[in-house]
Amino acid sequence: MVNNDIFVGSGTSLTFIPEVDFYIKPLATPVTADTTVRIHTTDMGQFRLVVDMYVGSIIEFWDTSTGLLISTHRVTGNTYDTFTFHPAITAATYSSSDYFILKGYGSPCPAPKTSSIARLLSDEWLGIVDSATFPNIEIDMKQHNLFIGGSRNLTFQYKGLETASGGSFEVAANHGAWLYYTLGKCTGATSASIAAANSGVTDSFTATSDGIFIDNAAHLETGPIFYRSVGTDLVPPLMPTDAFGSMDTITNPTTNSHLITYTFEEASGHELPSFALERTYSKLSSATDTYLTETGAASETENFVTVARGNRVNSLTITGSEQDPIKMNLDLNTRAVHALGQTEAYEARNGVETETSFFNYNSNDSFLEPFFFHEGTIKMFGQNFLKITQFTLTINNNIADKRYIGISSREVKDGIPAQRTYELTFTAHVTDNMLFEEFRNLTETSGSLIELIFTKANNEKITIKLDDYFITSNNWNIPDDKGPIDVEATIQARSLDTCEVISHWILQG
Repeated sequence: MVNNDIFVGSGTSLTFIPEVDFYIKPLATPVTADTTVRIHTTDMGQFRLVVDMYVGSIIEFWDTSTGLLISTHRVTGNTYDTFTFHPAITAATYSSSDYFILKGYGSPCPAPKTSSIARLLSDEWLGIVDSATFPNIEIDMKQHNLFIGGSRNLTFQYKGLETASGGSFEVAANHGAWLYYTLGKCTGATSASIAAANSGVTDSFTATSDGIFIDNAAHLETGPIFYRSVGTDLVPPLMPTDAFGSMDTITNPTTNSHLITYTFEEASGHELPSFALERTYSKLSSATDTYLTETGAASETENFVTVARGNRVNSLTITGSEQDPIKMNLDLNTRAVHALGQTEAYEARNGVETETSFFNYNSNDSFLEPFFFHEGTIKMFGQNFLKITQFTLTINNNIADKRYIGISSREVKDGIPAQRTYELTFTAHVTDNMLFEEFRNLTETSGSLIELIFTKANNEKITIKLDDYFITSNNWNIPDDKGPIDVEATIQARSLDTCEVISHWILQG
């Protein structure tokens, strides 16, 4: 082993892992009092789970004949092919075709294994990342005296709850799919390149190698939306609600004619879609070790991998200013951080060494380029504002940390979204006194939408429309340089009217 070489930034990568509901076909027919389920070794034997990655996740037991949920359970541990959960199954009768679903929140999607080495679907591109902060772990220290007297020193200490926090990243926005994770639902995904039904799709296999699939008639609003095949293995396995015969194929967007139109809407329940981030440190000490990790103890000093799972968007800030690209800054609420152990046989980045081979990386320069401020329009109070020099739109989900009895780990917490808010601030050159009058207006503006529209020459587009709003601040300057007079204004909106994204991005959920 080499212990003296240090990890450096050139050997660091940060990749995206989708978290979507994962269909589990059990190996044996469930029976009363079961507290474990083993995934089918033939029909799902291509997957090898990362040990204890899914502690705290929710697993559901479903009745095939009725299509109804039987019971809900909490994962307390997992081996490479078996989940342990509580409480035990209590239903009276079962069918060999009954199944389980591992819920997406905090559950990074597995990828097909290589030999006996586990992988996650972590070969997915994050986009043009300007800066990133991986969630930090904080541990609550407890110190006590066990008795009175005897010493002025504390006599006992231990570690309490572990909290992952502080995760964030900023991207130059070359797509708008981050709005899905902020708002919560994808109610439409259409494209001219979606082809007729693909009969080659089964539970977890397909005749099409490295393809992209969707149940175009009835995809799940919180994922899976699009499926992908790694080789001919379908990832994630097909959800029972997506029938084999209704699965369609889509051409991976490489031209303008293959763009996908997404419709995003607000989710008002206690759940938001989530995703995982895989951080890889590698010493790059040999050509065969490039970026790939973690094949057991022999490679432990060469590579180090951590996975932040259950990332929900606490707030999304979209900014634009003169001549700059549109930026998106995501502040994350993270469920837990999992570190791969010394005995774990695991390969990071789903075995993909070259960044340009990542899923969703597109060699078409027009797709790589971000949206620019000068190609956008902003409309308020029924008219276009042409003199805006900068703006910031913040969507805040106000996610609160919660911990529950029976979650089975001091490392795992839940993030529950609370009041959603929209705030738009902007600076504009003054052309009339309308903004001042609207600031003093006591009547909420409804029906005359705030419209933010950003376009590219290749027909990609982001459209956000807000309704029910007030101007809440209005500052007018007297310029020292005798230049143009600016107004700085803040608008608070109550509701989303429309969010539509036309993009090359394949959104799995």
